[in-house]
Amino acid sequence: MISNSTDFYHNENGIFQWETYGADANYQRAITPANLDFDNNVYHNTPAAPVFNIFSANGGEFGNLGANLTVPEWQNLGIDQHSTTADPQLNADYVPQAAFAVDKGWLSSDVPRLNLFVNDDLITETDGAGATRVMIARSGMDISQPMTIHLSSGDETELSVPSTATFGAGQSIIYVPLTAVDDNMVEPTRAVQIRATTNTGLLSTEWVRVLQDSDTGSTSGDFIAGRGQDLLLIVNPNDEASVRIAGAYQELRHIPDNNILFIEPPTYDGFTRLHATAEEFWTDYVTTIHNAIHDRGLYDQIDFIAALGQPQSFNDGGDYQSLSYGLMQLDQYFAGMSVATGQTQSNGLTRIQQANALHHADTYANVFGSSTGTQQYYVSGLLGVSEQLGNTPDQIIESLRRSVAADGTKPVGTIYFEESDDIRSNTREFQWDAVQTDLNSAGIPFVEESNVSGSTPLNRIDVRGAVVGDAEARLPNGSTYLPGSWADNLTSYGGNFTSLNQTKATDFIAAGAAASSGTVEEPYAISSRFPAAQIFTRIDAGLTLGEAYYESVGDPDILQFIGDILAQPYADIPRVTFTGPDELAVVSGNLTLQSSASVPAGGRATAITTTELYVDGRLMQSFDGGNGQFAIDTGGLSDGLHEFRVVAVANNRAESQGIALRNLVVNNHGRSVSANIQNVAGADNVILQIPLTAASGDGTISRIELRHLGRVVASVQGNATTLGLNLSQLAYGENSLVPVAVFSDGQEVRGPAFSVARSPTVIPGTNLPATADRTPGILAEYFIDGAATSIAESDFTGTPDLTVRHSVAQLFSYAVDDVNRFATADIDGLAIRLTGSFDVSAQNAGEYLWSSLGSSDSFRLIIDGVEQLSYDNRPYGPDRANGSVTTFLGAGRHDFRILLANTGTEDGMKLEVILRGPDGVTRPFSEDFVYTFTDNGTTIAAPTITAPTGAVNVARPQISWTAVDSADGYDVRIVNSETSAVISTSAVTSVSFIPEMNLAGGSYRAEVRTRAGNQTSAWATTTFSVDVTANDTRVVVFDEDFEDVQSLDDVFDEVF
Repeated sequence: MISNSTDFYHNENGIFQWETYGADANYQRAITPANLDFDNNVYHNTPAAPVFNIFSANGGEFGNLGANLTVPEWQNLGIDQHSTTADPQLNADYVPQAAFAVDKGWLSSDVPRLNLFVNDDLITETDGAGATRVMIARSGMDISQPMTIHLSSGDETELSVPSTATFGAGQSIIYVPLTAVDDNMVEPTRAVQIRATTNTGLLSTEWVRVLQDSDTGSTSGDFIAGRGQDLLLIVNPNDEASVRIAGAYQELRHIPDNNILFIEPPTYDGFTRLHATAEEFWTDYVTTIHNAIHDRGLYDQIDFIAALGQPQSFNDGGDYQSLSYGLMQLDQYFAGMSVATGQTQSNGLTRIQQANALHHADTYANVFGSSTGTQQYYVSGLLGVSEQLGNTPDQIIESLRRSVAADGTKPVGTIYFEESDDIRSNTREFQWDAVQTDLNSAGIPFVEESNVSGSTPLNRIDVRGAVVGDAEARLPNGSTYLPGSWADNLTSYGGNFTSLNQTKATDFIAAGAAASSGTVEEPYAISSRFPAAQIFTRIDAGLTLGEAYYESVGDPDILQFIGDILAQPYADIPRVTFTGPDELAVVSGNLTLQSSASVPAGGRATAITTTELYVDGRLMQSFDGGNGQFAIDTGGLSDGLHEFRVVAVANNRAESQGIALRNLVVNNHGRSVSANIQNVAGADNVILQIPLTAASGDGTISRIELRHLGRVVASVQGNATTLGLNLSQLAYGENSLVPVAVFSDGQEVRGPAFSVARSPTVIPGTNLPATADRTPGILAEYFIDGAATSIAESDFTGTPDLTVRHSVAQLFSYAVDDVNRFATADIDGLAIRLTGSFDVSAQNAGEYLWSSLGSSDSFRLIIDGVEQLSYDNRPYGPDRANGSVTTFLGAGRHDFRILLANTGTEDGMKLEVILRGPDGVTRPFSEDFVYTFTDNGTTIAAPTITAPTGAVNVARPQISWTAVDSADGYDVRIVNSETSAVISTSAVTSVSFIPEMNLAGGSYRAEVRTRAGNQTSAWATTTFSVDVTANDTRVVVFDEDFEDVQSLDDVFDEVF
């Protein structure tokens, strides 16, 4: 296996990134999907062949986001003592043909293993036999003998595989053809899992995506999971990312326009507040949502509420409560439950003994005191967090696509219980035995493991679920999280996005989980404030992840649900056959739709209980059972386009739904409208002229609107032939718009949807400077009397009173920070200018989110000469909004300026700038990738470390170094060379240091730097190893006569 390095690149978690990060298609397509191991740091590097690069997530020493070195460049640095090069001879499928270790097989492994890899993993149902093939490799075993493996498909109605395949003697790779199955159903893209097992218990899995049948005739069998019509989606209209994600989710989950509610969240300085006040929560959410549900006729229909771009919590007069919890308890709050009374439990749901579907119409005993009242709940959560410290919009959309594709596929995987000595793990361990017994009964594999490096499943290929407890859990830790999976971490601030501290729930989304949860407030070690492990048995029973979550959390008041609340990977989804007019057919008068539905064989569901008809998302009719017909008088509908949705409900406890959809055009009055265009594209904020055609029939057109997600984004009076559309109201990428003619009698006539693509403005980069011309770090210039009443009036010109080179864009006036101390940082009138440059590599060009994390006073961020973010006179407080802005950056060099002024509103100042790139990694704005061209700051010499060197046989070795003139002191730290973990950090004034704690045997790095005033030198380093085995000493205890010798362990046993 490739080992970590501590002498060169490392990311914020100290994890070395050995990958090409998408630049090398060979690597991504052949190595990563197959989970292959490389022994002895073997790299592919031959003339005229693709080269594997070594990639640094944060840019390392080269000031380049996405910086990388070829293997020869890396070796020439002299740091790596082990790597070799070899030619694996990739074939057309990007599969290496050369076995590096003849006795072990393809790309040798230290342990026996199988690897599956499907190069062409996107096929259609009609591709038939040989639609694609799976490559199967064996390694870490004797390949001189034949071996038979057993294969299975997760869904034989989509993909068929042979039951067995055999390796011949000496073979380490075989290919097995896969057959696409046309089931004559209209359905979304399905994710089908392939499993390979051996008689000795080896297991490997791979996924193939099967596109839906293109046949949309009058008779169709649909295989689409339901509940989209039961969900209310709340969207921030002022947040492009929220609108982008909402558009994708509407398409994926078939959410009606009537079920989308736009709410402008409370703001501060124009930025969304991360924490709403009790009054704001009541006004903007409780009353607004309650009234919208009633006014739209959805009160008996909505069971789920998902939010995007809203405050993450609200204040109940004490601790914060999560927005998920507030929306769940919407009815109780509307009925008068005070946000300040501490009524924060939902035992009415956790008391459900079996996995039952949750409906808002159901009532549960009031668990608050002796009241005999009842409660109703909404299954609520955040669909995603795209704000600071969260996921990128594209990550969220891809996660949602994965979870939708996995609905009903019942992925075969393993639940991992990660045990450690950390209280975050201990708190829930008492639940595990009972749940593991249930998992055994259900045939669900699980693994309980202790003290795994990173505290999350390590190098696992089948993570169906994970129970984790660690403040800084490592993800994905070499593991593959299955589509539709749930994983969560018990830590204090997994749902708090105001601080870089601790692993966030969104890190599990980035790793591949469909949903997770995290607390917004300190939960302490209270198990009921986190999901109980029984969540996995409820998911297996077919519940949505949202339902399983609320049936598993006793006290969700400060816990936030994040992810696809409708994901249902283990549901028995009915297949619905829909007989009627063709898609987009014109109908009038009376209409009959014939429907039949069935449940998949072998599941918990055995029949269909109810079949329902929804028109434009509203329930219209129903009948018992799975076979029947609907008679519709279209005279009761307006002319124009209408969606007819048939929903079949299964008889399992999860009440799994399958739906079939048909769009029909009603014409009883000769009224119609359409946009005379199919697809159109435009840049960022341009205004496009959309050609229109409308027929008024027997009425009068008052206006024509364009609607996106049900919201009016453009309008023109009368029966106009063109309409101006400002693209600034749309999301980046594809947007589905619907023309609507509004008539004087109140009728609204919808036309066919058309697509508008909005492209962002990209800031181009300039030519990259030579490495030799760069000095890592941020140039900070302090102007003692520069601040005025606003940032615009502050003066950053002239000669600065102090010039310092900082390592990170952070400043705390109250800090004892060893990098950024400035003793008079809180003086009135102080102005600070930070400048520098950074590079964006070609593979990392794209969307960047800049955030001023809780910064106070007056601030301005300028990128390549253009102001991107600015505010004045902001006091710092936990309920304030953090400022964020999105830019799209092209490849090349980019320059920045950060201006900060103490304009008198605070005694001190705070500045912390963070950056999230297209890779989804959030980084402090630091010397890891920032550099300047001129060294205006005074250079401080680094000390020379004189000891220790080589191997030492003491557990607390003395670190010594030479003195540096004018030094105020020195910073010392000891780093574990194998894990990159910082073991000890100290500030001293002497020229030697002995660690306070014993070091375990192993390899370490000692680092020392000079500190003078507000400046620090570069780190001086030395490596050493500790071997204390030769000095093991037996501690004994003597009595007063020096007799009756006892070991210290025996004494402890007697005393304790």
